[in-house]
Amino acid sequence: MLRFFHRYSTSVFGFIMLAIISISMLFFGTDFGGSRDERYALKIGDTEVSFAQFYSRREQAQDQMRQALGQNYARFAPTLLANLNEQLIDATINETLVDNFARTLDMYAGKEQVEIAKVRALPPGLGEEDVRRLLSRMRLTPELFESQIAGDALEQQIRSLIVDASQASEIEIRGQIKSQETEFSAQVARIDPASYVDAVLAPSEEEIIAYYEENAVHFELPDQVKYRFAVIDPKEHPEVVEIFDEDLELYYTDNLQKYRTPEEVLVRMIRLKFDDKDEVAKAGVRSLAEDLHKRIEDGTDISTLTDQYSDDPDLTKSGGQLGWVKRGSRSNEFDEAAFAQKEGGLADIVVAPPYFEIFVVDDYREAGTQPFEEVKEQIEKEVRQREAPAFVAAVAQDAFDQWTSGKTTLEEIASKDKLEIRDSEKLLGRSEDPTGVRGITREVLEAPGEEKQLIDLGERFALVQIEQYKESTIPPLEEVQEKIVAALKEKAAREKARVMADELFAKVSQEYSPESFTAAVTEAKGTVEDLADFRPAAPPHPIFREQSVRNGLSSIQSPSILGKGPVEQDNGFFVVAVSKITPPTDDKVMELAKERRKQVSGQLAELTLTSLTESLKSATSVDVDASLYNS
Repeated sequence: MLRFFHRYSTSVFGFIMLAIISISMLFFGTDFGGSRDERYALKIGDTEVSFAQFYSRREQAQDQMRQALGQNYARFAPTLLANLNEQLIDATINETLVDNFARTLDMYAGKEQVEIAKVRALPPGLGEEDVRRLLSRMRLTPELFESQIAGDALEQQIRSLIVDASQASEIEIRGQIKSQETEFSAQVARIDPASYVDAVLAPSEEEIIAYYEENAVHFELPDQVKYRFAVIDPKEHPEVVEIFDEDLELYYTDNLQKYRTPEEVLVRMIRLKFDDKDEVAKAGVRSLAEDLHKRIEDGTDISTLTDQYSDDPDLTKSGGQLGWVKRGSRSNEFDEAAFAQKEGGLADIVVAPPYFEIFVVDDYREAGTQPFEEVKEQIEKEVRQREAPAFVAAVAQDAFDQWTSGKTTLEEIASKDKLEIRDSEKLLGRSEDPTGVRGITREVLEAPGEEKQLIDLGERFALVQIEQYKESTIPPLEEVQEKIVAALKEKAAREKARVMADELFAKVSQEYSPESFTAAVTEAKGTVEDLADFRPAAPPHPIFREQSVRNGLSSIQSPSILGKGPVEQDNGFFVVAVSKITPPTDDKVMELAKERRKQVSGQLAELTLTSLTESLKSATSVDVDASLYNS
């Protein structure tokens, strides 16, 4: 189980699987004394696990997954179940080994430990009937449950013993804290090969020729093609789709829900703005709203009040006309007030921060369905857009057949179907495409011998005519000589930088000081970066990810040069010096030691338990039926 935990605990799926496998083991138990006549699925020492027991546990694990994931089970099951048997095998072996080890020590769980384990295993607040139903779903009798809980309690006893025996010493804890909390300041010198390119000699003709012969394949020019083409895009040619009225009527019938219309009210409104933070001012605005509401109720036309009182400029311009408002398009409070006035009239005041809304309902429309004739044009547009790709494919294939048979030309096709003929303008490689037609050149180069091609670009199609094709070639030396010279000079410059870095390291290692280090680096045409007060866990420079530098940092006792030589990386050679070491104060170490003692002990306990199970495994005969790995 520990190896299983280590392998899967770092992912979300791992967390789910860990919980499920652990729970299923709890209810499955480690009492595997099945029939000796039955061929076993696993045998751990003298303990046999039957196929019935193993697959019962698998079913329990799957049940736990269904309960844990609910409606998401179907979505995640393929991933979670992919290695379920292997995980169950691993868990069963490890827990059986630990259980058998406990019994060799005459360890058994007492009633008190069993009760504690039972409380831990069951969800809180369950009554006796709830527990009975839960055990029934898990296919367990109360007696078997008690037996298996005892096994879990025994394992917890072993774990507790190991934890008690794994208490980290004060020296270990303080040493770990000092190592983690010590801060460093450092100087990082970089010798950049690019600094020496101009200083190295140009390569000889013999060196250039030798390099060309050894690396000619790296200069190979890929095949290229120049072509002209016409794209047939269904979005631009919906007219190619043949549609009959019965098709539109069928679409309308199948999609009636799309054409349902909610209730609507025709509204005129005044909106009065208030400041929600100023209760006194808000009360004044409310009083005005109530006054206007009363005046409208007494017969004043709301339109005559809008221009004078409304704080909404759009309503002021329209004389208060808000227009038709659908149910659900505004707040619930508005809907309650507005749709209570189906016969028309003044509605209750609605608070819609930062406004008070006073409005009159002038008309009402019931919910209904838009007539077919009203939406026919819209349906036709939708159907054309949906069906266009399939029709365009047929049109493109027909045009291509006509073109390749000599019955028409690309120009005639373009004129007839209103297509634009474009030109690639130059020879293009596989990764180069004309604007707006990504991937077309790669497809054309799949069959460079075919002058006329029909290219599938997803929903679009292209009629392509190749004008020029150039096979991949290795250019003559003259064409790549400049690149070769640059490559050889870079190589020589890197070797020069390596020598300079070695000399720098030897020089600064004799006697270190920040000033002499900086001077030596400058003399070597390098650069220095000063880094202050950092911890190894959060290094401020990529060079501190190098293992040799990390090792040096963990063992350094005083300001000096790290490592046994320069560190080489792609961007140069590095020499690292630690200029200051600041360990944590004794008070801070003592404070952190209290917090970490339990954590460190827990880590030691896990390591000890892992070591125990691995030791037991190496000393125990384990046999697993091969069919379990294939089912």
